[in-house]
Amino acid sequence: PFFRVSCWALVWKVADIPRSITNKIFFIAFDSDVDGDGVVDAYVGDFSDAALGGLDGRAYVFSGADGSRLQVYSAEFANDGFGIGRTVGDINHDGRSDLFLAAYTHSVGATQGGKGYLFSGRDQSLIRSMTGTTEGALLGFDALPVGDLDDDGLVDLMLTGGGVVHVIRGTDPSPGARVDSVCTLLDGFPDEAYLEPAAPRKARLCTLLSQARQLLAGERFGLAGARISNRVLTRLDGEGEDDWLVDPILQGIALPWVEGLVTMIESLAEDAAGD
Repeated sequence: PFFRVSCWALVWKVADIPRSITNKIFFIAFDSDVDGDGVVDAYVGDFSDAALGGLDGRAYVFSGADGSRLQVYSAEFANDGFGIGRTVGDINHDGRSDLFLAAYTHSVGATQGGKGYLFSGRDQSLIRSMTGTTEGALLGFDALPVGDLDDDGLVDLMLTGGGVVHVIRGTDPSPGARVDSVCTLLDGFPDEAYLEPAAPRKARLCTLLSQARQLLAGERFGLAGARISNRVLTRLDGEGEDDWLVDPILQGIALPWVEGLVTMIESLAEDAAGD
């Protein structure tokens, strides 16, 4: 059936967006309740925001109840083309809808290779990222959830690009699985990216992460966060002589994963303290 709308009424107007010379709204989507108030919120992607001096991009979440700005997500680098994406439902089972965003001209993994990001809607921490390594692939020209395609109980994701579509298996949101994913990431980097000898350094990082996983299982969140912050993050942040991972490109890939892990643990500690 078709319905005729006989009148229109303005509910609210998006006005709280910084303006720039190239600022244009790419799209607006209403599909999930991010702030948990029972009202579907608005996702706004502005891939041409120029805060960093190029076509950098920025994304916003606005309250569906009153139009107030709830969250802002910004590009990592100039000319990233960041801001394409959508909410994807509650991936990490914390009661809030999460967001799958992309930067289709991000160039850390390869020139205009693109990158995808899965963010927590509760605290904006990074749950997972996917970095394109093929030059000109524009991975993340669109980013969206596609449901559970492989019947494993997890929401799968899709990133499109220049003549390519990647369907990505859903992310296990449990804290332990996120720790394991960081170990897998660091172990998968080539030995040339590490100070010699690489093999024992990789093994030590995964041992430290395994110890943090055990602390998480015992709900010793403060110790787990400190173990990762003080003994893993400092080995790959590019800020001193303590670095074991020395390739700057791979540091840029690994750092958001580890920082997001620390933020998640801090949130768990806050929740535990409030119980």
